[in-house]
Amino acid sequence: MIPQGVIEEVQAANDVVEVVSSYIPLKKAGRSFKACCPFHSEKTPSFFVNPEKQIWHCFGCGAGGGSVNFVMQYERVPFPEAVRMLARKAGIAVPETRGGEGGKGEGKEALYRLNDFAASWFAQQLWKSATGKRVAAYLRKRGVSDALASEFTLGYAPDSWDALRAAAAARGHSAESLLSLGLVTRRQDGNRVCDRFRNRLMIPIRDAGGRVIAFSGRVLGDGTPKYMNSPESALFSKGRSLFGIHLAKRAIVDEGRAIVVEGYFDLLALFAAGIKNVVASQGTAFTPDHARILRRFAPEVVMGFDADAAGQGAALRSIDALLAEGLRVRVLLLPRGHDPDTFVRERGGEAFRGLVAGAAEYFDFLLDELCRRHDHRREVGKALVASEFLDALARVDDEVLREAYRRKLSERLDIPQGVIIEEIRKKGRRRAPSPGDAATAKLPAGERELVRLMLEDAAVLKLAAEGLSPEEFRDPDLRHIVEKAFALFSGRRWGGRARLLASLEDDRAAAVLSALAAEEEPGGDRAQVAGDCVRYLKRRGLKEEIGGITREIARREKAGARAGEILEMQTLLMSKKAELLKFS
Repeated sequence: MIPQGVIEEVQAANDVVEVVSSYIPLKKAGRSFKACCPFHSEKTPSFFVNPEKQIWHCFGCGAGGGSVNFVMQYERVPFPEAVRMLARKAGIAVPETRGGEGGKGEGKEALYRLNDFAASWFAQQLWKSATGKRVAAYLRKRGVSDALASEFTLGYAPDSWDALRAAAAARGHSAESLLSLGLVTRRQDGNRVCDRFRNRLMIPIRDAGGRVIAFSGRVLGDGTPKYMNSPESALFSKGRSLFGIHLAKRAIVDEGRAIVVEGYFDLLALFAAGIKNVVASQGTAFTPDHARILRRFAPEVVMGFDADAAGQGAALRSIDALLAEGLRVRVLLLPRGHDPDTFVRERGGEAFRGLVAGAAEYFDFLLDELCRRHDHRREVGKALVASEFLDALARVDDEVLREAYRRKLSERLDIPQGVIIEEIRKKGRRRAPSPGDAATAKLPAGERELVRLMLEDAAVLKLAAEGLSPEEFRDPDLRHIVEKAFALFSGRRWGGRARLLASLEDDRAAAVLSALAAEEEPGGDRAQVAGDCVRYLKRRGLKEEIGGITREIARREKAGARAGEILEMQTLLMSKKAELLKFS
């Protein structure tokens, strides 16, 4: 595990405004900053960052926390990885530890270092070996400059059975680590390993944070397969990675949209033309994880595909995941015979930008495609078009958009809108729960107010810690916050809200804490209000205990228990009642 002191140092070194603004644009709003929330769709900003309290909170979806929690949710990484990312940014060393969950995290760190080594080693072969220089010349012919190749850390895997294995071993990397990442494979005899990638152009695949998670190797010559990818590993899942996202994310935020293409060279050609808000799906089906990644950065996605039937089919299969995340989707179909690579190299970046500007809204594209696929002039065709179109439309929350396309469907199929609406009633609508539902659920009043005051005043924390136990808080999120706060207080390490946030690995508890911290404090004497809350919680707990003892006495009397047992229970009952009087 990462030592708590290091976590607190990392949190203190990363100002929450600087961290959040490195991902999304913030605007000054009085003493705070505001933005549209990156975690749910909204048009009016309800996401606020408070530099004084070092918290962020969304009043729309209920998410919130400190700098570490923001990175966790934005980058979709676990707590230890978020701490490590911010530690690297601040130049803070995170010590290597073993055992428990931390051992697993540190194991992943070693795998990241191995991938970094492999990427650097492949890049050296590209620029320094004789064959690698010929590969660099091939890249230039494909429109990939040396600078662009270096930006993407493109490399070359020599035509050798064990060149990488030997180089990695010399740096202390084990064969087991190489095998786990798929950089080497076992030979048929099962006794030896050999390099997986041989005589291939090497394309590192990185996560949104820029860390190498896998490789794709393009064959040089006539070999097969054309592209060989790293297998799934502890670092890599094809369904959760988008090529180029680490370099594209800033441009996606600035442009307000992401362009999705299929191939590596499609993306490289667009980057070469100055179009950088683009990622590649690597030829795989688009998944909900892909959609969630893009939704962090922009509300709109333009899917760029070939004009042939296969390209359109790929577009249609990819859309559901995007719609489910509330993204606006448009479809860019290139002229027949072109992919983004050939088009931009032949006609230039401005022509491609024109295609993006004119990309069809997804539902216009879908309606045209369904009418082409099913004969919409016949009754059976009308029914099929309407059913499939309404299924897709039901995934959208925008009522104005739904109404507009219901009218368009009615006009296109020459069907009364009443029939369309009746079909919608039959199908119903699907709506995902808000990510902030848990954080904004009603909290027990006395517990809520006491925890809020504890965050503001160490004297209140002292009063609560000396008078209550965490078990006396019913709400699990508040109980978790109280456990951490009491532990810091008893260990004489209380450092206010920032230190408490640094100790919370649970997103729900962090969101509750940020929601309480973001509230305006009502008037009144803090000490008196806190005392009333403590007395209320004590009375509540004691009344429950008294009720339980009374029921137990009745049960034992009915069961014919010994008089001594009954007397013992009655003595306990009188003791609890006397204690209750103290808090009346």
